[in-house]
Amino acid sequence: MNRPNDDCLTDVVIDARPSSTDEFGTTVVTSIADELGTEPESLPPIRERIDPDLLNQLCDAEGSSVKTLSFEYLGYEVVVTSDGVIRLCSLA
Repeated sequence: MNRPNDDCLTDVVIDARPSSTDEFGTTVVTSIADELGTEPESLPPIRERIDPDLLNQLCDAEGSSVKTLSFEYLGYEVVVTSDGVIRLCSLA
């Protein structure tokens, strides 16, 4: 797995391979909510931090190398990879 920010201490790594019925953006929000012990509806809209279509495109990325996308959300740097791994790194 690529590690775009190795100086960040990873608090959580989530294997969030999307199901065929969910968009990857939805999978990311649901996975973060599960990890934080809350409902996805109680979190601020992720679209305020990143375009959900980018997350969906990341999951659909083709090729042999793993693609990554990172953004800040809820006090974490969220690093999402095209193979369905989400890393939450505390910014505090």
